[in-house]
Amino acid sequence: KYEVFMETEVAELSKYFDEIYILPGKKDDYKRSVPNNVKVVDILNNEIQEKITFNDILYAFKITLSELLGKFKQKKIRHFKKDVLFFISKIKEAKALKKFINENKLNEAVFYSVWAYNYATVLAILNGKRIINKVFCRAHGFDIYHFRRPVRGYAQFLDFNLKHINKVISASDASRKYISQHHSSYKNKINTIHLSVYDRGDNPFNKNSNQLNILSVSNNNPVKRLPLLVSVLKNTNIIINWIHIGVEPQEMQSLSNGISRNVTKHFLPRINQVELTKFYLNNPINLFLQFSESEGGVPLAIQESISFGIPVLATNVGGIPEIVNEKNGILLPKDFDIKFAAGIIDSFIDNPLNTEQARATIKEDWKQRFNAETNFANFAKILLE
Repeated sequence: KYEVFMETEVAELSKYFDEIYILPGKKDDYKRSVPNNVKVVDILNNEIQEKITFNDILYAFKITLSELLGKFKQKKIRHFKKDVLFFISKIKEAKALKKFINENKLNEAVFYSVWAYNYATVLAILNGKRIINKVFCRAHGFDIYHFRRPVRGYAQFLDFNLKHINKVISASDASRKYISQHHSSYKNKINTIHLSVYDRGDNPFNKNSNQLNILSVSNNNPVKRLPLLVSVLKNTNIIINWIHIGVEPQEMQSLSNGISRNVTKHFLPRINQVELTKFYLNNPINLFLQFSESEGGVPLAIQESISFGIPVLATNVGGIPEIVNEKNGILLPKDFDIKFAAGIIDSFIDNPLNTEQARATIKEDWKQRFNAETNFANFAKILLE
């Protein structure tokens, strides 16, 4: 159920390629349907039997040492052994992938890592050894923002990955600027193409002067700051019907203990796209909330909400200001005043954004900038060049 954006991306890319192979790094009991020309190949998820040679170990040491020439030298020295072992694990995966490539004569295929780390390193190894030559990756947030790595304090082997990847497709201008600033040698390799969603309909509008329907959608990752969202709702005074999707109900109940009596709570776990679409089509929502501390791309949850015509109250971080503007929502500073945010919610019933006309404008603005067919066609064009 993770990497939700892949469902749309694969469906669109399948229109431009004869065959697509998906190699998942993890799997669970949830199975996605894919187009007929898409094959799922379970190599990286299984225990890899490939042997590591002395030359492989020397190569891992050489690359890890070369990474010390960049930023975060002291931190990298502290984690040197960990990084060598990580790189050796990527060499093993590269060997398994090389075997698959050779068996299926795929050396001239287009290779693409969904993130700029982990399997991007596998592809960078294969490209560096001239086994493949068309290599791309996405760049989001956790994979490139050094400050998002609490253990190491840096994104390991990012310089190596960027060196051996032909093009980096950033999910936002914010992440493109971050790479350009911190890894300036590779700034000419980066393009921005936003992840996008399909038009799945309109959310029914219901302006009730006695109640505001509020939605939030996220996991409970600390970066999403759900406790802060709860604190804001605790300081509201109007009658609110709050729905959160993406966290187990029991966990959310515990997280939202002591919330104001004026707030009715409804919690749904992570649900698939069909269920989420059904929810949007049948439940009137006046306002969508997201108070992230950091974002790499433009959050799909915000995109989805805006695509249904729902206004947004969100923090001005990462790629969020690339979609949220005065036409479709309200931006708060990252470290906003809780009572100020609560006041916006309390007065939102009479806000100009809470009208049928405004919601039509919100939908139209989304169509112009974040429509999946348009943006993924541009992405496919870069891959095919």
